[in-house]
Amino acid sequence: MTLSNSVYLQMMQSVKEKTIKREFEVKEEDVVNDDAFIGGTYHLGGNGLKEKVLKGISDEEVYKLQFDCIDEAGTFYNMLAKVAGFSIRKDDLKRDKNGDIISRKWVCSREGQRATKFIENDKRQREPRSLSRVGCEAAFRVGLNRKDGKWIVKEFIGDHNHNLVDAINTQFLRSHRTISNPDKAQVDVLRKVGVKTTQIMDYMVKQSGGHEHVGFTQKDIYNHVDAMRRSEIKDGDAEAALAYLCGKAEMDSSFFYKFNIDEESRLANLFWADSTARMDYACFGDVLAFDTTYRTNAYKKPLVVLVGVNHHHQTVVFGCALLIDESVGTYEWVLETFLEAMMNKKPISVVTDGDKAMRKAIKKLLPDTCHRLCSWHLQRNAFTNVHIKDFSSIFARCMFMRGNEAEFEKVWHEMVANLGLNENRWVTEIYGKRKRWAEAYLRGNFFGGMRTTQRCESMNAYLNRFLKIRLRLYEFVQQFDRAIMRIRQNEAKAEFESNNSSPVLSTKLSIIENHAATVYTKESFLKFREEMKNAELFFVVGLGMLGEHLSNDRSDMYIDCGELNNLKITMECACADSRISAT
Repeated sequence: MTLSNSVYLQMMQSVKEKTIKREFEVKEEDVVNDDAFIGGTYHLGGNGLKEKVLKGISDEEVYKLQFDCIDEAGTFYNMLAKVAGFSIRKDDLKRDKNGDIISRKWVCSREGQRATKFIENDKRQREPRSLSRVGCEAAFRVGLNRKDGKWIVKEFIGDHNHNLVDAINTQFLRSHRTISNPDKAQVDVLRKVGVKTTQIMDYMVKQSGGHEHVGFTQKDIYNHVDAMRRSEIKDGDAEAALAYLCGKAEMDSSFFYKFNIDEESRLANLFWADSTARMDYACFGDVLAFDTTYRTNAYKKPLVVLVGVNHHHQTVVFGCALLIDESVGTYEWVLETFLEAMMNKKPISVVTDGDKAMRKAIKKLLPDTCHRLCSWHLQRNAFTNVHIKDFSSIFARCMFMRGNEAEFEKVWHEMVANLGLNENRWVTEIYGKRKRWAEAYLRGNFFGGMRTTQRCESMNAYLNRFLKIRLRLYEFVQQFDRAIMRIRQNEAKAEFESNNSSPVLSTKLSIIENHAATVYTKESFLKFREEMKNAELFFVVGLGMLGEHLSNDRSDMYIDCGELNNLKITMECACADSRISAT
């Protein structure tokens, strides 16, 4: 099958003008025989370039082609191979005495035979790959014409000794599977925001209009991602993570990070906190909660996230640490480093899950801080260790009972006697820790509404959406930053809503309620309004001083309140210790 002169000249002009990604375009009006061309368009390499490729070019026409560079010749032969239905690979290469390339040969990927040493290996651990080489002699070779610097065709064999594949299956041929630079950039961005490789492939297929048009396979994406990961940590995973943190410190003058190494000069513990975290602690650091989670990185290093609660009643992160173990010394290092980062400001209260090593570290470094044990963990342990029906709920009532220390002691001992728990080891041990969990002993201390490490648990669950078990340290610190950015975005949204909207007033104390709405954030106001609604139940009917039984150094006042809903209510105001109780 032959072509008209106009078509041939058009083709030659295209070859000379384009470089690696040039188009072999033929105008439809110049085509003598439409059967010589494929009517559809092809997206080569998934790069979005639409090209009409010659299908039935003859050997004579190929020998007349000239190329400006060797890459053009390779692109042409690969395009020709895609239309025909085979894959190519590089073969022979010749250089002159100066080391410059003067000849390059490409062959069909099914050229030659597999070496027998790869087939007859008795020590093989896995099944050998299927044979694909069948001795095909199809080839294409170009050489340099030194007179004009053009590359001319020296050899072209177009016949194959095997079946060629149809257009829909060329997507599986190796030389036609290429991830373009724009696609690589897109894959890298999606990977950095936590999209799975399989999902990336689905997205690229959808974007391209089908698997046959995407230009690569899922395995190619896996290979690219793996190559990128290796290049990012070519000097070592720990070194790459530290370099990343060092880069953040250069952009953020208040960024703080610190690490130590073990006896084998390997990274042991790592702590970091950016300027926003340090500022948050300065504002909301009165209450600190921290817990340990696992399986968040490839090394299974324990992760400690130190959190608190902000003015929107949201969890705020003060710092993060990756630890070598959970020993007392390691927790001491974490607290020492944390206090160093926070200008030695110590929290008023700490809430933990009751880990003994953590407790010893807190007792040493935060001796004046009120340490509270997580009530949720205590209730779970009560259910696990005491096999008496409803004991966990009875225990919870003791834990949160409204009363003083003497009343708690009375209720506790009655419960132990009634349930026959005098010899129960766990009950005896937990009673010895009562000052760290019983509301009667903890009342008067500030905890910011936190009785449990639930915020830590919720934070761990939230982070698990970003931190996968296979993450290297370098990837871990990046993904952790991404998680924190989303948390802070939620805080920014809450701040915006509080500053640009007003709640609907709903109580009879409209003046006080309106003032509270202007000074409190939305969440704080809603909690305050609940107290106001309770206050609406009272009205003053008289004032007077309490009797002589009160101490002389206190100025106490009682208020008799009227009957509401058939209830006689009396409210005491103990101004000396700023506590109000109602009976």
